[in-house]
Amino acid sequence: MGIEAAENPWWVLATAGAEAQGRIPRAAQAALSRRYWNAVVCAPMAPAERAEVAQLLGVPEKELRPLSEQEDRALEAVFQARLGTSHAILGGAGLPDFSAAHLPAAISFAGFVFPAFSHFGGAEFCAHASFSGAVFLGLAQFSGVTFRDGANFTGTQFLGAANFQDAGFHSRSALGRAGFRRAVFSGPVRFSNAVFDAPAQFTGARFHDEAQFWGARFNAPVQFAAQVDGDADFSHAAFSAPADFAQTQFSSLPPAFHHARLHLGCQLSGVEGAWPTRPSPEMVARYASLRRAMRGLGRAEAEALFLMHEMRGRKQLAPAHIALFYWAFDVLSRYGHSVGRPLLALALLWLLGVGVHMAILGDGASWAEVAGANASHVWPQMGWGRQFLPDGYAQRLPAPLQVMAAVQGMAGLALQGLLALGLWRRFRLK
Repeated sequence: MGIEAAENPWWVLATAGAEAQGRIPRAAQAALSRRYWNAVVCAPMAPAERAEVAQLLGVPEKELRPLSEQEDRALEAVFQARLGTSHAILGGAGLPDFSAAHLPAAISFAGFVFPAFSHFGGAEFCAHASFSGAVFLGLAQFSGVTFRDGANFTGTQFLGAANFQDAGFHSRSALGRAGFRRAVFSGPVRFSNAVFDAPAQFTGARFHDEAQFWGARFNAPVQFAAQVDGDADFSHAAFSAPADFAQTQFSSLPPAFHHARLHLGCQLSGVEGAWPTRPSPEMVARYASLRRAMRGLGRAEAEALFLMHEMRGRKQLAPAHIALFYWAFDVLSRYGHSVGRPLLALALLWLLGVGVHMAILGDGASWAEVAGANASHVWPQMGWGRQFLPDGYAQRLPAPLQVMAAVQGMAGLALQGLLALGLWRRFRLK
């Protein structure tokens, strides 16, 4: 509609309770506005549908019933006083439309029911706006909206799609937050290219479908301890302030952070079970992107976690003969991030050689010579062979033990490389 709020019949309906200013407390005014709004919006519904909506709101069904005669006369008086017309205009105005509207005062839509389509696209909220506990039954269109002093969507239920593309969340006071705590998004939600100049809070939110934050700009801290069942995409997003994803649960795919700019205070979960493991090329690509991002932030532990998920995904997608190498890389070194595993493997390789030598050479074998021989085979750089073995010892060994010595040498060299890689990653300068 693109008209001033005072001329918008939906604004008049949403603030109708304020006409009782001075006669009843402010909380009662808000409850009266909510009663008028929900009665008008839910009037076309069948009783069974109203009962379902009331259950979603957590209120008695009678609060959504059509207006009584007394309520109807009171609302009629409000519309006559403010617009010079009957509230029957709402029937001709279609669905709630605040598109491009200039809304000058603080407004509460808390507990309101919004029908199949609600249009706030391009609207400007000059003061704080609350949609706490509201229910959107269909598409919630907030594209290009500007919240000058934050918006409260705590506990809001979006049963259809929600579009916040190009929205702006700004702050003028302590209320100036983008609050989506415990919000439920049943359909896809889009925050692409949105600007968060106010702190954003998604703690306890639930995304049942895709959540698109492509190109969003977070200029204030973000709390994102949410449950994401669909695809979360933060590609090309820019985080200029700390962002906490440590408690976020991703069920289907890891989040996409392709070409995102992360703040040094960005926290991602280091808990292995918090990340999806169903293999797919997209999953591998996203873990590779997360690994590179964590390397850029100097987060060695997080980098190791994402490398592990990336390699395990590649192992499951690779042919069997290639997967064997990924498996060995994991078991022997946790993909190059373990120091203890290569050391343990070197010790086991040495013990295996000692056992085989003693079994073949029998009682006549010298323990010191056998131990020194296998140490020199596994780690020849240490010079143990010159210290413990007589000249020509290796040449006098039976052929099977000479073959085993060669295998020990190659395996030992590979394990030393894995050990060196683990040490480098453990102690490298951040």
